[in-house]
Amino acid sequence: MQAFADWLDVTYSPIDNPRAELRLFLGGLGYTCADYTTSRERWSHDDTYGCLFSELKEGSHARLSASGSILDHLRSIGQFENYLSLLSLSPYRITRLDGAVDFLKDAAPILKRLASRFPRDISLGRQRSLRTQFLFSTRIDGLLSGTMYSGHRSKARVTARVYDKSLEALEKRNLILPPTTRCELTFREGIATLRDALDPTSIFWSHAFNLFTAPAGLVPWVEGAADDYCWSYSRPEVLPAVALDKRVAFSSEIAMMIELADKLGAEGRNHLMHKLCQRLGVEHKGTYFSRTG
Repeated sequence: MQAFADWLDVTYSPIDNPRAELRLFLGGLGYTCADYTTSRERWSHDDTYGCLFSELKEGSHARLSASGSILDHLRSIGQFENYLSLLSLSPYRITRLDGAVDFLKDAAPILKRLASRFPRDISLGRQRSLRTQFLFSTRIDGLLSGTMYSGHRSKARVTARVYDKSLEALEKRNLILPPTTRCELTFREGIATLRDALDPTSIFWSHAFNLFTAPAGLVPWVEGAADDYCWSYSRPEVLPAVALDKRVAFSSEIAMMIELADKLGAEGRNHLMHKLCQRLGVEHKGTYFSRTG
């Protein structure tokens, strides 16, 4: 059974990335950009929900992040391969790929079976066992259904989620689907390539065989193949004084405190300074501080 990409985060060097080409590509497909800044863009399309984010952190990295609904839209209009081709223009690192398979079967008995087989943990591929969690609720037909999590909120390279897709679609979007169970594996840490994003079937079943029976005749997935495509970076060391200066300069909380202080009148900022000194444990003798701007 073929898998499909349901989320894709790709990371680049801040000085070598396809953000400019992406603007032209998405604009030509009728996507619109909101929340535009030099560091962040949010793209969307009228024909689908979800967003595609383009982010740039100077001196660190650039990231392109597409939700499952955006990837599904690109597939529906025959532009998914062109999108992946654009992403390959610069050395990259896939920091998140969700590979998913939909089974047209009722999730309730499947999740009951999984809860019986893996009440505490499960192994995905060759990595160590991960803790399992089950979140159930009673459907309108009286059956228990919901979601199974494996490695939820952990730092594992591969985690899993099996859930009642038809129930999720009904509750979140009031959309009626036939009975559908979705199995979704999330791959992190540069384990995947854009080839895996195009067709995640091999990488998916190489890790999901304990959850479901893998189909016959699959092309084996080779771990480490991503190394030929990856871009990696060493996070620059930031001195504590520099980090503190930036935190103070760009803190929205401090900006809000200043705004509130100004509403108190001429002595408002002096009062704010008194309170900050109390918090810092230093003495404040009521010296008047003149405003510089």
